[in-house]
Amino acid sequence: MVLSVTTTLDVPGLLRPVRLRETRDMENVPLRTGCRVWSCARLLARWLAAEHSETDATLTARTQIRDKHILELGAGVGAVGFVCALLGAKSVTLTDRDEATHALMHANAQLNGFYDGDCAGACEVSVQKLDWGDKKSYLSCKYDLIVAADVLYLPEHCAALPNAVCAHLKPGGKVVVACGLRRTGLIDLLIAAFTKNNLTPRMDYKVLSLDNLSVDLLTQTTATEHAHDGEQIKNAGGYVLLTCDAPAGWGPPAG
Repeated sequence: MVLSVTTTLDVPGLLRPVRLRETRDMENVPLRTGCRVWSCARLLARWLAAEHSETDATLTARTQIRDKHILELGAGVGAVGFVCALLGAKSVTLTDRDEATHALMHANAQLNGFYDGDCAGACEVSVQKLDWGDKKSYLSCKYDLIVAADVLYLPEHCAALPNAVCAHLKPGGKVVVACGLRRTGLIDLLIAAFTKNNLTPRMDYKVLSLDNLSVDLLTQTTATEHAHDGEQIKNAGGYVLLTCDAPAGWGPPAG
């Protein structure tokens, strides 16, 4: 059975909550993982909003979003990308290989006003098909910031994700990947793959946590709605945040 629902995503710093249409299957092992919002995406959205608002000693936002061109990989319903759009991004490109997610992303862009022709000054939001394992689907653009949430499920993802990142990242750009750990060893493979592409991952195993007092009730509830989410992640090691800053002269290895 498939259930269609509309949920909200609200984090400090947004002028209004993001409204999200989802489709959920009721299977023990969900078949439509990209068609709903999982707790990891909600946690990453909160972290990005906090990073965007906080500054370092030079009064520069630690993760700059305003006026930046942003790519979301494995976007699903587009939750994280829409938060970036409302935080002032110049453009947000939402991508996924699953065509079922594209209809939801288009619907959510319209639901949140990004397809309104009279929405002056709004972020330019687009939806594209992008399969990490198919270089023919890669886009021609380069991006200032690449984000992804809860996209690490199988060993082959650990090589394909960094390859897609490196094909689309600007020199001087930044990568932010949030993972809910479900299998041992995958995060180590991901770190090795990013390192092979001349990027140095920084890992934080504590910043994304349901135990954080600032986490809202809806995020906590999301994690309890399906064993595939909070329970499985908690048992396998929790949530982890990977970030990489590409140097100004960065480039992936030739070939």
